[in-house]
Amino acid sequence: MSSALARRTSRRLLHWLALLSACAAPMLAQAQNCRTPSPNTDDDYILGEADGEASAMHWPTGLVWKRCSEGQAFSGGQCTGATASTNWQSWAATYLPKSFTNQANWGVSASVSQNLLVSGAWRMAYEKELKKITEGCGMGPKINRAVFPNTPESSYVWSGSPLAVGASYARVVDFYSGYAYTDPRYYSSDARLVRAGQPFAALSFSTEDGIAVPGATVTFLAFTLAASDPTGQAWGGARISGDGNPQFQVNGGAWVDKAIVKSGDQIIVRLTAPATGSRYATFTLRSGQTTGTSDYATNGGDEFTAMQETFALFAATVLAVDGTCGSASGPASATAPSGGLLCATGTATPVTGSNGQWAWGCNGSGGGSSTAANACAAPYASQTLSLSASPTSIT
Repeated sequence: MSSALARRTSRRLLHWLALLSACAAPMLAQAQNCRTPSPNTDDDYILGEADGEASAMHWPTGLVWKRCSEGQAFSGGQCTGATASTNWQSWAATYLPKSFTNQANWGVSASVSQNLLVSGAWRMAYEKELKKITEGCGMGPKINRAVFPNTPESSYVWSGSPLAVGASYARVVDFYSGYAYTDPRYYSSDARLVRAGQPFAALSFSTEDGIAVPGATVTFLAFTLAASDPTGQAWGGARISGDGNPQFQVNGGAWVDKAIVKSGDQIIVRLTAPATGSRYATFTLRSGQTTGTSDYATNGGDEFTAMQETFALFAATVLAVDGTCGSASGPASATAPSGGLLCATGTATPVTGSNGQWAWGCNGSGGGSSTAANACAAPYASQTLSLSASPTSIT
């Protein structure tokens, strides 16, 4: 048995012994993959794509994850193929989240100069970020298996966190148990990539109002998401909630109530107006602010992401309109008056003729008052009827 396999087998036995000594309640919770409440239920993720990759936005942290480990391909709702596995410095040569002074001591060339936290590119996840997606989930593997399908049961995943006190080591997370360890960085382990690290800029408005016809769909003006650092790109997720079936559209796509989004995306919101009064919807935008590894790796393993949130309120308001008689009311008319002259405001009822006059009413809208059914009237005008006949004698 190889030393790496022996090390991991020994760790797993210790984990099982610890779990067997616990009370039965936690064992019952393991029957469900990720228990409710926890930060890893199905509702805690928004599934979609990020630059063509099957991705999952984690609502509690604001991060966007690849659904498959590196080496696997997403197809038919599954992650297929074997995971790639290599040493820490090989992963870090491309995916180190943020360069730091003295990184060469950990096997990363000093010529590697990057800040993927700002650029928004795919990167290695830090130790605390990896552990966050294991919380509340059953073991073997300890992750939401619907969101991250076919995660190997014995998956050891390198984090982007070097060990602060030993340049020959870095931090790895065991997705069988959710525990984190320090391993010699020449060991081979998997990588699960994430993106995001800078938040979105606050939305440029707090409330947008739309005046609506009762029951009509109100479509609001488009707005564009921006990154807090204009030199990079922010990634995260958006959700909309409220009355009137609120939805939004990303770059002219389908109407949805949640989506993975990035800075530069154009958003359009719509909702259905009420019969009277106002309806409100809240568009919520989340991302993450990530602390990178400090110079000389003094905080290696303590890097973390703080979720950031901004939101805007959308209101569709139906104004109350009273029904009032129009200019057709009053002048004598030989024929039934019609059209827009019947009511100055509101909607006219059918015109009837009786008792020497034409009569109708005007209905209000949006909670406004209506006139009586015959409140508007115009008298009949006298009419001359001429007859001609051939022959001229008529009996």
